[in-house]
Amino acid sequence: MMRGLFGMSGLLVGLFGLLLSWQSASFTSAPLKEKLGVVESRRLAEQHYQVRVDLVEGELKSFEIRGDQWQLDARIIAWEGWLSWISARPSIRFERISGRYTDMSQARSGKRSVEAFYGDLEKVDVWSWLSELGDLPGLKMHYGSSVYVPMQDGARYGVYLSHQGLIVKPENRIGERTLESWE
Repeated sequence: MMRGLFGMSGLLVGLFGLLLSWQSASFTSAPLKEKLGVVESRRLAEQHYQVRVDLVEGELKSFEIRGDQWQLDARIIAWEGWLSWISARPSIRFERISGRYTDMSQARSGKRSVEAFYGDLEKVDVWSWLSELGDLPGLKMHYGSSVYVPMQDGARYGVYLSHQGLIVKPENRIGERTLESWE
């Protein structure tokens, strides 16, 4: 009876480890203040854009986004305490990009556009379960970080990770003018 219980416990721990490593493989090391990717928008029609996301790790994705702004969402795992001393870098996984409307009535009734980077990866969400356990020694899980910026034809932005989460910096004059007029 005890051997069966230990065997079943070992099997469950092994399965959990397998799920954790499978989901960890979708994360990328993200050095602070270094560019993680570039987002560029091209106008197709009024409040309708082709948004190209070129991640440094080699992924290039293109999405049709509706609205006035694009929003990029990511999940971040940061190391704290002694783990950060041995230069363990934060890890990031870009999860989705979506459109936002500045007008609330449009936000409620307008055509929605939300696109996932990894599809059905989160059917079994190990990281959410771990974060519900509370603080784990040396590990700080930010469930998510988002950044949003107005869409403008030809605007180009670099995406970076700061201590507070995702930030963007304009990479061309159109992006600079867009951010200046937005503030």
